[in-house]
Amino acid sequence: MPKALIMADQMGNEVPETGRKRTKRKESGSQTEDNEVNESCSGCRNMADTIIEVNHKLDLVLARMEEIDEIKEKQKQLEKVNADLKKSLEFAHESIKFLTARVDAQAKTISELEKAAQKVPALRENVQLN
Repeated sequence: MPKALIMADQMGNEVPETGRKRTKRKESGSQTEDNEVNESCSGCRNMADTIIEVNHKLDLVLARMEEIDEIKEKQKQLEKVNADLKKSLEFAHESIKFLTARVDAQAKTISELEKAAQKVPALRENVQLN
């Protein structure tokens, strides 16, 4: 009959070794399993890193989309200002045409008045003679 191994506990009492819990390490394939666990964890870490990177890129895209929306709004405002300026320019052009025609008419009237004014001394003489 095999003898049970006797060990001493912390108090010095003898305890048979068979009553003690042992953690036995698997000898066959343990390194492969460890590698699989490490690869699995590595894959999870890589996936987490990829998700973090994608989230960062999405945040950048969202920020750029907000900037694009702001630029679109500014473009709409500038297009309205541009339309208003075109209307103003058309009004100014029409006003210039009207004023040019008026200046031409006044120049013609002044010219006719100057011709008539040149005839006034001759008419005075005729009136005095008569």
